Amino acid sequence: ALKHFRERAASSDGLIRFKEEFRRVAKRSSELNHRNLVRLYELVQEDANWFLTMELLSGCDAGDTIAGWKKAGLRDADLRAEQAHLLLELTDGLEALHGAGILHRDIKPSNVWVNAEGCVKLLDFGIAKELAEFKRGVSSLGTPDFVAPEQISGNTTPASDWYSVGVILYQMLAARLPFDGEVAEILARKREGDPQPPSAFVKSVPADLEALCMGLLRRDPEARFGPREIRDVLGGQAQKPASIRAASREGKDGDDALVGRNAELDRK
Repeated sequence: ALKHFRERAASSDGLIRFKEEFRRVAKRSSELNHRNLVRLYELVQEDANWFLTMELLSGCDAGDTIAGWKKAGLRDADLRAEQAHLLLELTDGLEALHGAGILHRDIKPSNVWVNAEGCVKLLDFGIAKELAEFKRGVSSLGTPDFVAPEQISGNTTPASDWYSVGVILYQMLAARLPFDGEVAEILARKREGDPQPPSAFVKSVPADLEALCMGLLRRDPEARFGPREIRDVLGGQAQKPASIRAASREGKDGDDALVGRNAELDRK
C-alpha cells in the first residue's frame, strides 16, 4: 500500500511529521515487527512527491467494525467475545509500541484496523513521539475526543494512550463518546470532571466492562488502568470470533490485491 503526502508545501510541518513517522518506526523495525502494528517499508521521494510503502490491509477500521456489531444484533456472549478480541489485540500492539519507547498519541477507531483475517492492526504513527523527546518538551497533539486530560497540557505518558483505549471501549458500550459539544467544551470537561458511566445510556452494560472503562478514563494518569487491568477483566487472550472476520471482509477496501508495476516502469 502507498501512503501519499498530499500537502503541497514541501517545507510544511506536515511533511516533517510524515518523514518522522517513517524514520521513527524504521530505526526500531526489529522491535516493532509485531502482528498488531502495521509495517512500514520505504520512504520515497519523486520530485515534489513523497510517499511511504507499507503493509497492504484489507478489512475495515474499528469504527466500522463496532457499527457492524450493532447492525448484526449480536447476542451478549458473542458481542463480548468481539469486544474482548479487539481490545486484547489492540492492547498487545500498544504494549509493543510502548516497549519500543514510542507513544502513539492519536489512538482512535480510524487508526485501529481489523483486517480480513480478524487481526487488529494499530496504524498511523504520524504524531507518535519517543518517550525521550518529552524531556525536551512536546506540544500537545491528537484528536480532541480521544486525548487524555493531561495531553491537553502536553504532559503525555504511556497512560495517555490507555485513556484513548478507554474512549474506544466507551464507544463500544454506550454507542457514543464520553463527552460531546464544541472542541473547547470537550477539553474543558475532560479536565474538570468525569463522564457519565456507559450504563447511563445503555442499561445492559456489563458491570465489569463498565468498571474497566471508567478506570481507563480516570483523570489522574497515575491511578488510570492499563494493560494489566484489561487482561484481568477480559481473561488474557480471547479466541478470534468468526463474526469479526466476516465483518472485516465487508470493509470499504475489499480484497483486491496490488500486484506489480511492470507496465508503469516500462513506460519510463
